[in-house]
Amino acid sequence: MDEKTQPNSTAPPDAESQGEGVTVNRQHKDRVIRKIFGESKENALSLYNAVNDRAYTNADDLEFNTIGDSLYMGMRNDISFLLGMEVNLYEH
Repeated sequence: MDEKTQPNSTAPPDAESQGEGVTVNRQHKDRVIRKIFGESKENALSLYNAVNDRAYTNADDLEFNTIGDSLYMGMRNDISFLLGMEVNLYEH
């Protein structure tokens, strides 16, 4: 990156520039999404229904299988679950 496109030098390494003088910490965004949809089967099912235009009601059919960063070479997804025989991956 050249000097014009570099994020604010006082921002943490995981922050990204969102415009004039505004930086966003990507870890905070990740934590919020994981907290809302990755800990509650009901919330995850609601996300699935909204994105896929479905009306499933039994949250017990949902099984979380989110990939952690220690398992997959420093990469991870925000939320992942099985519903029936379908894998659903969600990123912010």
